Amino acid sequence: MRPTPRRIMGPERRLEAIAMTKDHACKDRARRTAHRTGASYTSARARTLHTHSAPTLPPVSGRPFGISVTADMTVAASAIGARLADCEPCLVSAVDRMTWGLPLVPAAMAASLPVELGDGFSPTTLAFCQTVPRHGHHEAYRFVIYLEEDELHDFITDLVDIWAYAIPQLIHLRAAGRSTP
Repeated sequence: MRPTPRRIMGPERRLEAIAMTKDHACKDRARRTAHRTGASYTSARARTLHTHSAPTLPPVSGRPFGISVTADMTVAASAIGARLADCEPCLVSAVDRMTWGLPLVPAAMAASLPVELGDGFSPTTLAFCQTVPRHGHHEAYRFVIYLEEDELHDFITDLVDIWAYAIPQLIHLRAAGRSTP
């Protein structure tokens, strides 16, 4: 025969409720860490983060794009760093956050593409290259805001791949330019 659980009544019940409070500070810290590093909330909460070396991308002003918002490019930098490190879980997490985030981030990445594109990209990326002029900020932003979710996801994935390909080359060119008198 199983004993029946004892029901706590009176002041003891209040003490038990106090003991069961949630640690909101820990949750907030994990959310901030996940946002800052580009890692998933679960890994930030479990403190099992790993980091990738990523380029430092400065915040982007929305003025050239016709909006009054400044975009934090931390998630884009973490996505590029994850692509450079071939870390698929971090890349998926960062691309998902960019898909649901501010459309200014992919628009800024697309408007300032450092290389001409060839074949092998999604139809959305190819349509962007055919319809939006190079460094066309207004057009890039309008293109991004009208994309469906799956098109935007493919477009962001292509942008991350392009920037992951281009950044090491740009760093090499910059270093070569400084070393020559």
